[in-house]
Amino acid sequence: MSFFLSLVGLLAVLLCVVLVVLLAGVQGWLLADVLRHEPDDGWGKLGWAYVVLLTPPWGGALYFFLRRPERLREYGE
Repeated sequence: MSFFLSLVGLLAVLLCVVLVVLLAGVQGWLLADVLRHEPDDGWGKLGWAYVVLLTPPWGGALYFFLRRPERLREYGE
């Protein structure tokens, strides 16, 4: 029984590590998308970079679902 509980604990820790690494990768990809493709006019690029960086994962989700489709329609990138 003790072996089973330690195995379950190990699997839970591994799952958490995988989720954190995956989240960090998505945040990095979104930050790179902001820095490479947002237009340089005004504070938009810097503002979205701060939102993505300082409010994970909600800031990245906001950028991905609200701003990115709009930018793709306007600028095509």
